Amino acid sequence: MRNHSLFFRLSVLLNVVFILLVAGGLIVFRDRWIYRLIEWKGSARIVFFGDSMTAQGKWMELLGRTDLQNSAVPSLTTYHLERHLPYSVLRYGPEMCFFMGGINDINMGVCQDRIRTNYLRILGKLRQEGIRPVVQLTLYQVGDPEGNARVDSLNHFLVNYCRQEGIDYIDVNRWLCDSTGLKPEYARDETHLNTRGYEIWGKELKKFMELKGI
Repeated sequence: MRNHSLFFRLSVLLNVVFILLVAGGLIVFRDRWIYRLIEWKGSARIVFFGDSMTAQGKWMELLGRTDLQNSAVPSLTTYHLERHLPYSVLRYGPEMCFFMGGINDINMGVCQDRIRTNYLRILGKLRQEGIRPVVQLTLYQVGDPEGNARVDSLNHFLVNYCRQEGIDYIDVNRWLCDSTGLKPEYARDETHLNTRGYEIWGKELKKFMELKGI
C-alpha cells in the first residue's frame, strides 16, 4: 500500500514538473512560436525588416502585439536585403513594413550612391506591392566619427526623399545617440543595442503606432 502511495505521489510530482517546464518554455519562447505560426500562416499585418539591428529586437514583447513578423536578416547589406524582399516581406502581404539598413554597407565601404540606389529600390518595391514603408533612419555607432559621418550622409538623403514622397520616417538616433554617436549605456558593442536600448526604441515605436492609429 505504501509503495502504491509513494508511486502515486512521485507520478503527481513528475507531472507537475513536466507541466511547469512546458509552461515555462511557452512563456520564454512565446515570440518564437508565434513567429513560426505566422510564417506557416503566411500573413502578417506588420513586418520588421533589415539587418541585425532589427533582427535582435523582441518586437512582439516590446510593442505588446502579435500581428507582426520579424523578417530581418543579420549581416546583410542593402543589396542583399533587396533580394530578400520576396520571401522575407512580400510573401506576408503586410500593410506596413518598418525598415532599417545601411550600416553593414557603410562598414564595408560601399559608396553612398550604391546604398541610396538599393534603398530606393527596396522602398519602390514595397510601395508597388501596396505596402506602406516606414524608414527607420540608420543608427550611429559608438566612437566612430568617420562612420557616423557616412551615416549622417545617408540619413540626410533618406529624410529628404521621405519628405518628398510622403513616406513616414523615424529618427532612432534622437533617443539613443548624442553628438559623438551611439551612447555606450545603450550599446552591447560598438554597433548593437543592449536590452535598455531596445526598450527605449520599442517605447517610441509604440507611441508612433498609437499616433498613426496602427
